Amino acid sequence: DGNHIIYISQDSTLKTWNVTNGEKTHTKTDIILGDRIHHEVTFSADGRMAASFNSSQTAIHLWDLEGHQSSLILAGHTNGVDIVMFSANGNYVISAGKDMTLKIWNRSTGALMAAFTAEVYVSKLAITTDSTTLIAGDWFGQIHILRLEEMI
Repeated sequence: DGNHIIYISQDSTLKTWNVTNGEKTHTKTDIILGDRIHHEVTFSADGRMAASFNSSQTAIHLWDLEGHQSSLILAGHTNGVDIVMFSANGNYVISAGKDMTLKIWNRSTGALMAAFTAEVYVSKLAITTDSTTLIAGDWFGQIHILRLEEMI
């Protein structure tokens, strides 16, 4: 959202700061899922949610940044999660993992809305500003276009 910075340290502590005034707004300890800490964080466009994940884990942890608390755990990948993003409209979380699946989750409930299996590893994701089209790039350089009109 341009107003916050999130940092996850080696001691499993998540900290958020307000970039406008430099004040630490929250500290959360013990954010370990399984036996690994989360190395990646992505934000929703509205800045109210964040998702943390690690390429050696199969779950995604959603954080309510306004309430400064853990929100949901999205579990469903069978191998590490490498890419996570929020849809532009904020309704969905999209993930791709080493299990060669792309998953679309309901941000509010954590329900798995759709899953797609690729022939190779999905390495890039993008979504249109109206959240109706998802673009996935794979290791072979192919582009896959998924229409999400039915979901929104």
